[in-house]
Amino acid sequence: MNTSPKVKILGAGPTGCLLAMSLANYDINIDISDYKTPQELMSRDRAYAISNSSRLFLQEINLWNQLLPYLYPFDRLIIQDQEARSSILFNSNDLPYSDIYSSLGWILDHNDLMRILIRNLDKSNYIKAYFGSSNGYSTVDYDLVISAEGPQSSTRKELKCRQFSFKYKQACTTAKILMRGSPANTAYEIFRHEGPMAILPMGNNIFQVVWSAPLEKCRYRNSLSE
Repeated sequence: MNTSPKVKILGAGPTGCLLAMSLANYDINIDISDYKTPQELMSRDRAYAISNSSRLFLQEINLWNQLLPYLYPFDRLIIQDQEARSSILFNSNDLPYSDIYSSLGWILDHNDLMRILIRNLDKSNYIKAYFGSSNGYSTVDYDLVISAEGPQSSTRKELKCRQFSFKYKQACTTAKILMRGSPANTAYEIFRHEGPMAILPMGNNIFQVVWSAPLEKCRYRNSLSE
């Protein structure tokens, strides 16, 4: 008789998928479901900065080598504070880890990450994935149900969980741009009066820009032509 616990995960974005893979390492049976199809889950236009601590986690769940062909390394991180008019440079020598890899960090496109995560869900003997539908938070036949649905969680609304939030009146515009003349191994974090801006290298002079600003400014910029 199979006595392993059975867990249900609602939401198959990066958080839900990584959680499922982590639990599967302990021979835990998992059902993971999402209203979105795999194509919808992969279609977001964004990128992630992977730190060395994240690398250690990805190695532990046997994902790191699969992601390596899609990672864009950076060896330098320049942080600028335009209000204080000062800047600081970080490189791999500043990391406290004894197990230093080859870079300060890496940039990973959302599409590549989700494609590999979904492929690993299908290969696992302990994970069953259900896309394009969800049967809600029912606890029948499960030892634990976990919601990983993000800020608009339908489960939280159904269960009437209390939520506290603060409206910052800020938004974020993201785009991939061609930017010649900047070192391919350098990432930037710039603190500006209207909000922070990150510029992340993605190879071949392509950079992911993450531009925070007041909501109305973001809407205006998004309305501009390419």
